[in-house]
Amino acid sequence: MRALCASCNAGVVAKCGSKRVWHWAHMGVRNCDPWWEPETEWHRNWKNRFPSYWQEIRRKAITGDLHIADVETEAGTVIEFQHSNISPIERSSRVHFYERMVWVVDGTRLKRDLPTFYQAVSNRLPFKSHPATWLLPIDDAPILERWMGSRCPVYIDFGDTPYSEITPENEPILWRLKFEIDRRSVTAIPVRLSSFIAQHTTGEKLQGYGHPRARMIQAMRRRQGAGTERPPRGGFEMRPRKQDGRRRRRF
Repeated sequence: MRALCASCNAGVVAKCGSKRVWHWAHMGVRNCDPWWEPETEWHRNWKNRFPSYWQEIRRKAITGDLHIADVETEAGTVIEFQHSNISPIERSSRVHFYERMVWVVDGTRLKRDLPTFYQAVSNRLPFKSHPATWLLPIDDAPILERWMGSRCPVYIDFGDTPYSEITPENEPILWRLKFEIDRRSVTAIPVRLSSFIAQHTTGEKLQGYGHPRARMIQAMRRRQGAGTERPPRGGFEMRPRKQDGRRRRRF
C-alpha cells in the first residue's frame, strides 16, 4: 500500500511486518526530516497520551530546514520521545532548533540503566525532602552520563517499576533530571507520570513526593551545619506517600 507523506508530499509505503511496529516509510533513502527514526510501540503509546492534533507538528526554519516534533503543546513546548541512542551533537541541534522543549527518554532500552540508577539513588540521602530531590554525580549511572550536559529537562521513563521507598506501589513515575552548570552533577526528582501529562495539557503544577525519612534528614542537616535547604526547582508541589485527605503542601 502506498500514499503520500503529509509533511513533504513524497511517496511512502506501508511497512506491516511481524518484527517492528507498523509504520509508513519513505520509498527512497531521502527523508523529509533528517532526525526521523522508526517509531517503537513505546514511542507511539507516549504520543497517544496527548491530543492527536498536537502530534507530528511541522516546524520549518527560515533556512528551509524542516523538522517534525513528536508533540507540540498549546503553550509551544515541544516534547520529544527518545527511545534510540542519540549523539550529544544531534541532541544539541534539536534543542537549538526547537528552543523550548523537554525530553522523555525510554529507560527500559538497556537492562543496566534501571538497576544502576536506583542503586545511585539508594546510596545517597536526598538533599531536599519536600519534594524529595537528589544531587547525583553523573558517573553514578550510565544513563546520567549519556545525557550529561542537556540544556533542557530530561524525564526518564523506567516503565511500571516504582521507586518503592517513596512512590505507592504500581503508580507510574518519571524521574526529572536537570543537569547542573558544572556538567558533573544532576538533580533528580521523581514525579507522577499523570502529573507530567497534566502539566503540559492543563498547566497544573508538577507533583513530586515527600521523603518518608524527612525528619531524620532535616535533623542530620542541622547537626552537620548544612544551613538552609536549596529551593525546589520548577514549581513543584509535594504529594504525600499515602492518600489521607490532607491538603498538599505547595512549594
